[in-house]
Amino acid sequence: MNSAPFESSVEQTVAVLRGHGRVLVFPFISSLIIVGGGLWAIPQLDEPWQLPATLAAALAFVAFVAVPWLRWWVRTTTITTIRVFTQRGTLRRQYHEVLLSRVIDISVRQSIGQSMAGSGDVSLNTGLDQSLVIEDVAGVARVRAALAELVHANARGQHPGFPAAN
Repeated sequence: MNSAPFESSVEQTVAVLRGHGRVLVFPFISSLIIVGGGLWAIPQLDEPWQLPATLAAALAFVAFVAVPWLRWWVRTTTITTIRVFTQRGTLRRQYHEVLLSRVIDISVRQSIGQSMAGSGDVSLNTGLDQSLVIEDVAGVARVRAALAELVHANARGQHPGFPAAN
């Protein structure tokens, strides 16, 4: 995947992450209710109030299903052997990048719900004002361990999967 600007030939993509899939449970249930209700109501569109109700159901589908799914889909975090960057947004893109050689601390924060789901927020502290936060990542322990290994390898001047630099 070559979506990152300035990706070098020695840089390899390790993982592309999105938020935990549990955020899509409510939109999925909403889609079942809205589509099921719509399929039940279509044959009965005789009354004048039913057309506005159908339009309201379509708006509810967009608000409760399409928007949350799109928000989940466009928020990505890419971990490479050299850096970590997050991208979000469709019309107004936001991009935040941290070089792994600059990371001095990796911390994990989990709410009760995230702890039960095995997800959490991973924060990469560079010692500057703003750290990069990977929000609600699934398999937070594995991601933290992989990031720690990559940070350690970058501190030694090595990249996992490549021979050591002499």
